[in-house]
Amino acid sequence: MQLSEVIADKNTDIKNSVIDKMIEESKRNELWQIVKDNVTPEQNTVITARYRKNMTLEATGQLIGKPRDMARQIEANALKKLRLPRIRRLLQEKFEINYARAYRGSLTDFKNRWSSIIEDIAIRNIDELDYKKS
Repeated sequence: MQLSEVIADKNTDIKNSVIDKMIEESKRNELWQIVKDNVTPEQNTVITARYRKNMTLEATGQLIGKPRDMARQIEANALKKLRLPRIRRLLQEKFEINYARAYRGSLTDFKNRWSSIIEDIAIRNIDELDYKKS
């Protein structure tokens, strides 16, 4: 965490900033869940190591106990699976839904539901975490 993330900027709308960060986190979680659901466990380990942890092919190979070239081949096969039209369509639908959900909130909605969009997103994230734990 950087100091600029902790100190509020007078020109920044804090509510929108929080919403944007929550949306990005939610999108990231959904993306990685889609990856996990559509590749083998070994492919998931390789993709996670390469793209979430920014590990080299050499380090990724060591992680899975295989040579670097085998890690590269596993990564290529996983990416090939993730490029299938069905998966691309799923990704597109998920991310469009996220944007629609995030910006539908308004003062009228708050008066009718007695909750803000920030609370809705937070509750959704908590529900997703609870679901993953069970």
